Amino acid sequence: MTKTKSTKRALLMSALSLLMCVSMLIGSTFAWFTDSVSSTNNIIKSGNLDVELEYLNGDSWEKVTATTNVFEKDTLWEPGHTEVVYLKVSNLGTLALKYNLGINIVNEIESISVEGNALRLSDHIKFGVKEGVETPYADRAAARAAINDADAVKLSTGYTKSGSIEAGAPAQYVALVVYMPETVGNEANYKTGEVAPQIDLGINLMATQYTSESDSFDNQYDANAMFDGVPAARTTVLSKMPVVTTLSGNTVALDTGYVFNTTESYDAAQKNEHRYWHADFVATIDKDITSDDAGLAGQYDSYSADWLAFELSEFLGNNVAIPAGSSIRMLETAGITMNYEELCGIVKEFSCGAFAVNQEAMEGATLTVELRLYETEGDPNTTTGPKNVETGEYITIGKYSYTFGAKKVADVTTLANAIANGGDVVLTDNVVVNSTITVPSGKTVTLDLNGNDISYAVSNSGASAIIDNRGNLEIVGKGTISFVAENPDLQAIPSYATNTITNEATLVIGEGVVVTNESDGGASYAVDNKGVFTLDGGTLIGKRCALRIAKYNQDNVKFTMNSGLVKGATPAWIQLPGSNASVAPTIDVVINGGTFETTKATSADNNVMYTYSYGNSHANTSITINGGEFLGGTVSIGSGYKGDAPVLTINGGTFEYDVLQWLENDASQVLYSANK
Repeated sequence: MTKTKSTKRALLMSALSLLMCVSMLIGSTFAWFTDSVSSTNNIIKSGNLDVELEYLNGDSWEKVTATTNVFEKDTLWEPGHTEVVYLKVSNLGTLALKYNLGINIVNEIESISVEGNALRLSDHIKFGVKEGVETPYADRAAARAAINDADAVKLSTGYTKSGSIEAGAPAQYVALVVYMPETVGNEANYKTGEVAPQIDLGINLMATQYTSESDSFDNQYDANAMFDGVPAARTTVLSKMPVVTTLSGNTVALDTGYVFNTTESYDAAQKNEHRYWHADFVATIDKDITSDDAGLAGQYDSYSADWLAFELSEFLGNNVAIPAGSSIRMLETAGITMNYEELCGIVKEFSCGAFAVNQEAMEGATLTVELRLYETEGDPNTTTGPKNVETGEYITIGKYSYTFGAKKVADVTTLANAIANGGDVVLTDNVVVNSTITVPSGKTVTLDLNGNDISYAVSNSGASAIIDNRGNLEIVGKGTISFVAENPDLQAIPSYATNTITNEATLVIGEGVVVTNESDGGASYAVDNKGVFTLDGGTLIGKRCALRIAKYNQDNVKFTMNSGLVKGATPAWIQLPGSNASVAPTIDVVINGGTFETTKATSADNNVMYTYSYGNSHANTSITINGGEFLGGTVSIGSGYKGDAPVLTINGGTFEYDVLQWLENDASQVLYSANK
């Protein structure tokens, strides 16, 4: 700008001088000998800054654009897979330039490995860089051989190259060799049913003037030239979601969390036109929610190891509607101001996460978090007038999206919170329970054991359980839920129960799930069913009794067994605890398959399933057996009854002993003959 003004001023002075000379000669009659030299080729031409990035596509170089994919399309990476990317940086202009070439992860979707651990694909893919490779390697094997494996780094590390190219100078070349080592195993193999791990890799080239061409003094006039490029941040997922404490003191594990790293140094950021722009995280949801449903959290690495976490209701108020598409600024909400140069120079690493407060409300919702720079105007150092006032314009330098689904938990606190909030819950580690976990009424929970176990050893004297289900609970996945009470009620007629699971609503237990109760005492059950219970392939094991089906005050009590195993000294019994013979509660039992088996020595005196009543009539108790095996003892109907017997229908199944009807004088009659 200074040089342009000087040129204009010089031209103006020359024109004025010429005008004065002409005016002095007007009217003169002097004659002169004359001669002249004319130059018509004095051209003032603007310098041109033009940088180009190309990649080798087959045998031809093609320009890299915003939509270019330099890797093979739809490639599924596996151990040993190698790809080579050849890049060329060219100076097409007439001015020297300096450039920054960055290759970094823009976004990464994590998954769960078959081993049950968090899976980030970038941890299992390595890359090496060879500069100056103008002639491609003969093949991928040759490119791989050119990379020293010890010098290769994880893809998450990224790559930055700075350089300069004079006008007319040859292009500069880079070969990027990306591969998954053959030594990688199931730690990079994602679990069936989980989202496939994925990496979005960004390539960013920025260029500006270089100290080559001279002005009237030297060639340093563009030493501080800024890169005319948009700042960028690399985003990577946290390998393990931290447990954070909200402003109200609640502890909760994040559902999602990413680390943002700026790709510019502090010195470079100070030369960037965005240096004073305000940095902030902005969260947007694509589903109508309320302020009671979710929370946000953030952390600066260089300030504190503690996370700032808050439920949205703590700032916005309770039950405030947040329509789909609404944006919430995290730092502004928390009263924090951070400039872009501070982000690059002081913080360097900035983490942001989110968590569901109401899991059921958040399930299926996609949260998008952007790291934005908001344009500012005004002198940031002034003490009067506007000081870093935002104009309303912004750019996004980092971004990720997360869809709420299964809640992944690895400790008892987050397990209890997740179940209390409803939704899908996936265990990622064994959990030792220290108090009963309740599924609240009206909540729907799918608990995936995911190859892990839940255990509880209680020493108190009194009723206890691992899970008290008052909502809709489905337990799936391979794993064991085990319980033992050190002080169960050993009376002949126990006054309290010590259960692994107490079901008072709707319960489904799927294949691979094992529920055990190692407690002594007459009221110690793997499942104490007082609601609607379906056994779909799971296993119930009790030291005394594995399953009780009891009618208390529930409107509907039902047990359906499609497959699985019920095993114990007495595998199962159906009980009417009331003493009024005129009352006939409704209980429906349907056995379609599976096995009932006693742990006692095989005998006709054992009960593999029996009914009992303190006094209520069994007239409305219906037992239908369509299949299954009954091993080691008898199916006994009417034991202890003081009214009408249950309605028994046998359409199939295999019985080791006769099915008996017990009469009031302890006599019995055969209802169905053994067929084993």
